[in-house]
Amino acid sequence: MDLLTDILQQAGLKKRILIQKSFFEPIAVQFPCSKSMGFHFVISGEAFLHTPTQSEPIILHKGDIALIARGYDHIISTEKRISARLIKNSDSDTGNLTNKNVNLEHLKLTLISGAYQFWNTPMHPFFKDVPKIWLLRSSELENFNQLNLSINLLSKEFTNPEVGSDLIIQNMLDILFSLIMRKIISQKSTQQKSWSYAVNDFQIKKSIELLHGDLKQNWSLDDLAKKVGMSRAGFALKFKKSLGDTPLHYLSSIRIQKAIQHLINTDDKIDSIAESVGFNDAFTFSKVFKRIVGISPREFRINDRADKKLETRF
Repeated sequence: MDLLTDILQQAGLKKRILIQKSFFEPIAVQFPCSKSMGFHFVISGEAFLHTPTQSEPIILHKGDIALIARGYDHIISTEKRISARLIKNSDSDTGNLTNKNVNLEHLKLTLISGAYQFWNTPMHPFFKDVPKIWLLRSSELENFNQLNLSINLLSKEFTNPEVGSDLIIQNMLDILFSLIMRKIISQKSTQQKSWSYAVNDFQIKKSIELLHGDLKQNWSLDDLAKKVGMSRAGFALKFKKSLGDTPLHYLSSIRIQKAIQHLINTDDKIDSIAESVGFNDAFTFSKVFKRIVGISPREFRINDRADKKLETRF
């Protein structure tokens, strides 16, 4: 099982390219990220990343990548100070490099920006490992062959578009996003009581894979300990030290996250959803759901259906 794929799918990942443009005039673009991770790749020129937590903007040069965690609204501008007109990303109507009428001497910035939306609050501990701002400088790329190759291909498809370039660009952004997530897991793997640290241990990773792989199974500590070749007490202690959570509470969390996707994407009854994610009855399911999410499954479904009408939802 690919754990990262499962986590992102159960978190309801949706994606959208927000900007794929060249800017020839001073401009500042707003990126509301209350529900999304922001992703920016500078193809040419220079950009300034403004966030509420930074006293000075972060300069992004050609080839740099910035990932902004969910919940951190920010602005990308062509100047250090935001003196230019401020627009929403959806209103960015600018020239493209393929336009023969533009003067490349006036080119300030070519940018590809995407959003990876997790509409409902991610409850999986992996999301706590994602830093508020993650930067990859072009000067560091030689150390990451896969990222380097992906970025070079993305740049080429944008600056020299051919048949199918739009599709390739969309897929390349997904590849870059996945490679960045992998890199973050690697970087966080030395920090105890984190998901990235836990999956760096063979036995704990195996137990997590077992839980993700069969949510309906009536797992016990004894079952999991035997599967990974440990004593019950030793396994429980190691799991808690690695992840900062107990195996059975972790199981409850991923069951509820799976249930959320059923509530969003189906009209299944509550008792049917409860059974599909491993609960014996709807009452127990609803009790655990409310404890973790804060509202009942029924209230969640009502709220979510209302949210689907919002323009900001992908």
